[in-house]
Amino acid sequence: MQRNQGGRRFMVIRNFFLVLVGFALCTQLAFTQVNTATISGTVHDESGAVLPGASVAIQNQDTGISRTVTTSETGRYSAPALGLGVYQVTVQLPGFQSQVRSGINLTVGREAVVDFRLAVGAVTQTIEVSGEPPLVELTNANLGGLVDDRTIREMPLTLNSRSWDTLAYTIPGVVKYGTAGGGFNSGSGGNKFSVAGARSYSNSFLLDGTDINDSSNSTPGGSAGTNLGVDAIKEFKIVATTFSAEYGRASGAVVSAVTRSGTNELHGTLFEFLRNSAFDARTIFDLEDRDGDGKADLPPFRRNQFGGVLGGPIKTDKTFFFGAYEGFRQARNETTIAVVPTVAAKRGILPCAPPANRVGGSEAARLCPSSPINSSGSYGTYTVTPNPKIVPFFQYYPDPNGQIFKNRVTGDDLYIGEFVGSPKNVIRQDFFMGRIDHQLTPSTNLFSTSGGQHRGAKPGTPAVRDVAREHRFHANAAQCRPVRLQSVGAILGRGGNDGSGKEAHLRPRQDHWDTHRRRGARNSHDRGGRIGHDLSAVLGV
Repeated sequence: MQRNQGGRRFMVIRNFFLVLVGFALCTQLAFTQVNTATISGTVHDESGAVLPGASVAIQNQDTGISRTVTTSETGRYSAPALGLGVYQVTVQLPGFQSQVRSGINLTVGREAVVDFRLAVGAVTQTIEVSGEPPLVELTNANLGGLVDDRTIREMPLTLNSRSWDTLAYTIPGVVKYGTAGGGFNSGSGGNKFSVAGARSYSNSFLLDGTDINDSSNSTPGGSAGTNLGVDAIKEFKIVATTFSAEYGRASGAVVSAVTRSGTNELHGTLFEFLRNSAFDARTIFDLEDRDGDGKADLPPFRRNQFGGVLGGPIKTDKTFFFGAYEGFRQARNETTIAVVPTVAAKRGILPCAPPANRVGGSEAARLCPSSPINSSGSYGTYTVTPNPKIVPFFQYYPDPNGQIFKNRVTGDDLYIGEFVGSPKNVIRQDFFMGRIDHQLTPSTNLFSTSGGQHRGAKPGTPAVRDVAREHRFHANAAQCRPVRLQSVGAILGRGGNDGSGKEAHLRPRQDHWDTHRRRGARNSHDRGGRIGHDLSAVLGV
C-alpha cells in the first residue's frame, strides 16, 4: 500500500513538472529582460518604404555569439534577451547593399533602436556605419540611471568598503537613509538608501534577475554590512518609477545588477586593499590609554580586502567562463562608552531618593530618612544585601574609568559612572562567484551563475553582526522561431540572517559571558526556488 502511494505521488510530481516545463516552453517569456537588453528597429529602402524579409545578424563583438532574425511584413525586427556588451548589426536583402552598424553598447534593461536605410545594389557591397545610437530611451518612460562598467571599475567611492551599491549615490534621486540602525528589522546591509522619496525597505534588489533582498526585505549585505564582489559586477541600473510588470514586487525602486561574463580573450586581475590605524586620527571619544604612558591612544584597526577575477573562453565563440573571489578580513577596536555601577554600588550602597520618588514597600522607603540630612537637600545613602544569584555577574561589569555621575542639586554620587573601552571586533567574510555562458545552437544560448557569501568571526571574539547568504541562479534563453523569442529561467536560493537571532544567556564563567544561539522567530533563514515566466508579446513582429 505504501509503495503504491509513493508511486502515485512520484507520478503526480513528474506530470506537474512536465506540464510546467511545457507551459514555459510554449509561451514567450520576458524573465531575462530584467538583466539583459534588446536591439530593435525598422529597415527601409531609400524611398522610405519598409523592407520585409531582410536578414538581420546581431553579433556580440566580445564573445562572437550571434543571433539572426528576419524583418516582419512591416519591416520591423526585434532581438530581446541579449547579453550585455558591444554589438554589431548586419542587414542583408537581395537587391540591396548590405549595411553594418557597429559600436552598439547594450546596458542592462536597455532597448537600443537601430533603424536602417538600404540602398539599391549588390549584396556584396557593404556600407559600414560606426557609432552609438541615441541614448535617449524611445521605448519606455522609466526614470532612474545606470552605473556602467567603467564607473564601477574606476570610481574611488568603492575603495573604502568596496561595496558596489555605494555607487547608487551617483544616480539623481538617491539619498542615503541615515536613520537605519543595525537591528534585525533594518536588514543586513550597512548601505541603505531612499530612491525618489520611497522607504529603504521598499527597494527590490536583483542580481542576474534574481531577488537578493535579505530576510527582512531590506538591502542585502554580509557580516561587514557590505556587498562584496565589485569586480564581479558588470553594471547595475536603478529604475525609480513607472517600471513595467517584468520587475514587479517593489513599491520603491528596482536595483538590477548583472554579473560579468567571459569573452574570447583571457583576462584576469589580482588585488589587495589595505587600511589600518596608521593613517587614522584619534577622535575625541578615544580616551583609553593602552600603553600606560598617561596619554590616550588610537584604537587599533586593520582591514585587508584581497582577491581576483579570471575570465576567458572554454571554446572560442561558443563557451565562456568567469570566476571571482574576494576576501574580507577586519580587526577593529572601536571606542565604546558604557554606564556601569561603581564599586560601592556592587557592595549594595545606593543613594536615597526623595520620599515622593520612592516605591512603597521598597528597601529605600524603609531605610531612607523622610527629611534631608543636610542643607544641600541630600537624603544620604542606604545599604542592601545583593541577591546571591546576582553577585557572580558583578565581576563582568568593569569599574568606571571615567566620570562618576552626581546629583546636580545635592552633589551626591549616583553610584554609576562611565567606562571607556575599545573591545576588539573581528570580521571574516568570503565572496565567490562563477559563471558559464554557452551558445548551444545559433538560436539558443544558456548561462548559469553560482555564487554566495560565507561569513564568520574569529572564535573568542564578539561579532556584532553575523549574516550569511548563499544564492544559486540558472537561466536560459532560446529562440524557437525567427521572429519570436522564448526564454525560461529557474532560480534556487538560500539565505539567512543570524546576526540579530543571537540572544545572550548569561552564565557565571571565569572568562566571558556565554552566548547561545536560540533558534526561533528572530533567527531567520530563507530557502526557495522559482521558474520565471511571462506572457508578454513583441508587438509588430
